[in-house]
Amino acid sequence: MTHGRPVERAPRGPAARPGFRPEIQGLRGLAILLVVAYHLWTSGRVSGGVDVFLFISAFLMTGSFVRKGTAFTLVDFLVQRFRRLVPMASIVVAATLVAGVTLQTPTRYPGLLTHAVASLLYRENWQLIAEATDYTAPNPLELNAFQHFWSLSVQGQLFVLLPLLFVGCALAERRFGVPIRRTLAVALGVLTVASFAYALHLVDAAPAAAYFSTWARAWEFTAAGLLATVPAWTPQRRLGAAMSWLGLGLLLVTGIVWGRGDFPGAAAVPPLAAAALIVFAGPSTSPWHAAWWLSLRPVTFVANRAYTLYLWHWPVYVYYLDVTETTNPRTGVVGSVVVIGLSFLLADVSTRLVERRFHGLAVLRKRAIALTAILAFSLIGASVIGGVAALVERDTRVTAGLPPEERPGARVLTPGATPPPTPSPSPSPGRNIAPPTRSSRRTGRCSSPPAWAASPTCPRTPSSAGARCTRRG
Repeated sequence: MTHGRPVERAPRGPAARPGFRPEIQGLRGLAILLVVAYHLWTSGRVSGGVDVFLFISAFLMTGSFVRKGTAFTLVDFLVQRFRRLVPMASIVVAATLVAGVTLQTPTRYPGLLTHAVASLLYRENWQLIAEATDYTAPNPLELNAFQHFWSLSVQGQLFVLLPLLFVGCALAERRFGVPIRRTLAVALGVLTVASFAYALHLVDAAPAAAYFSTWARAWEFTAAGLLATVPAWTPQRRLGAAMSWLGLGLLLVTGIVWGRGDFPGAAAVPPLAAAALIVFAGPSTSPWHAAWWLSLRPVTFVANRAYTLYLWHWPVYVYYLDVTETTNPRTGVVGSVVVIGLSFLLADVSTRLVERRFHGLAVLRKRAIALTAILAFSLIGASVIGGVAALVERDTRVTAGLPPEERPGARVLTPGATPPPTPSPSPSPGRNIAPPTRSSRRTGRCSSPPAWAASPTCPRTPSSAGARCTRRG
């Protein structure tokens, strides 16, 4: 029996979990919405959403380590972390590759296989750097369906490297009695300064490479970890509300004001500052506080599907552009509805079947079983890649064994071959090349020859022996 105050019911749902911060989960949902919106409606402009993902991951991971202290176990952490990441990533890699060889031209197959392998091995960011990919200047005809794996690769690499620092700090406490929080704060502070200085250098020397570089991005991770070592602090109610709204507003204008800035240099500071303001403002049950809005069910619904939505939305977007044969990277109203609707459908099904049912199995908490699951899903992804590679290799051998005039696309380039009907003259002066049909983009065969191909004196030559149509899908 109670006297003088009403009985409080025990909270239910996600918010009842110990240490759960619904506003941080809502911040994750807002971040993925920004990422999707900027991919569909801008061309190479940065939203700041990925920077928020990095901040949240590092902040929560470091906070967990500080609480565990010397009880932290590196192997258990890595197994459980990648047990959550690898299965869904492997499924998307396999599905994206199969869709790619179905919808894109054969000239794209080698690139698809290369990036599929890099994504499965969490090194896609380095592959993009090796190919001098420029995120801020996308070419709709050459978009890479695996490109979004760059941020997952950066996270995966830092999920391995940063815990090594945790182990060192725990060892220092056991050996010398130095508190973990103190040594970790010093180490993370030094790494943040060093990485940020390198990022400033690289965005000036090689901006395209800087965007994907793990070493240039590391300061975003370590800065969030550094803030996680700050002792718990609860701001006064009005101050907390002001901080939360300032952080939310700063995040929403990041892409508009700094979207063309030098990431991950100084331009990455605003989204990280926005995330820090929201996190330190704390949770609230008042609608005058931004945390209340970030904790609403529609926002947390998206947040609970943030990982799968991030995985699916980019290949859906890329293949939509391929199927519709558009050269405009911005999707219109119909395209946006199709891409967002299909992405949410795939994300919801994946979340229900994999993220909840599979990862909810109690048996996966055992290290050996979790490690087996990681290896099993990795092998599934690798098997699909190997199978597609074998089919592509067989097709290449068969094509190479054909007489030159029988190879796909070769008839229009072979002297003496009977040319197909000449296309109608283009209304644009100086152009007499018929536009490609849908079938030509998918099969790699030219639907009609350009004017220069029929001329025996044409100085141009095909880009490769066998002369598949070089127009990319």
